[in-house]
Amino acid sequence: TTNNASEQALRKSVVHRKVSGGFRSTWGVEASATVATVLKTARKHRRSPLETLIDALGPSITHSLLLHLHLTPQSE
Repeated sequence: TTNNASEQALRKSVVHRKVSGGFRSTWGVEASATVATVLKTARKHRRSPLETLIDALGPSITHSLLLHLHLTPQSE
């Protein structure tokens, strides 16, 4: 382990890359990095990661994703 905050922040992503064998596209790398950043920021602000992603993606994408996953979106 290390005490370096920057290395600790990257550790989860590096372990995922090594275990999964990496990404097949630049798009996948960028999407994964963006989601990881949003989730890390949500945790630092003590916000729900799911609610933060929903806020970041917007209602139309979120609704489509929930339908694709066979989940029912909550009414506001």
